[in-house]
Amino acid sequence: ASNRVDLLALQHETLRRFIAEPFVFVVMNDGPTAKIREDIHALVEALSFRFHVKEFPVRSRHGTRYDAAVVCGETMNIVVREVLVNYYPKSRVLIVDSDLLLTDHFSVVEYLRGFDMAAIPVDK
Repeated sequence: ASNRVDLLALQHETLRRFIAEPFVFVVMNDGPTAKIREDIHALVEALSFRFHVKEFPVRSRHGTRYDAAVVCGETMNIVVREVLVNYYPKSRVLIVDSDLLLTDHFSVVEYLRGFDMAAIPVDK
């Protein structure tokens, strides 16, 4: 499901419909081809009044074993270091993988009340 532009559009719609607070739609653009990256940019620009797209460096995986945990960790480190710290240092943040969709109303403020950080475990 990764890098599917249609799922990104659906995710934006569920965020718009169910997140209680105003939000900035931050997209980590790691599309595997130039066409998909362009499509992601065009979609996010068309959907959101407030958005931020960060290009993820293209990796060469030739000769190396693909490790999803390593890629996820690299992505989260870049999101935190290069986007959140630089552009949104005092914001509350909801990090959601592109294939996870909200199905009911959700308040980031209420969920984090009394905590600096919280997570929702997902069994995948």
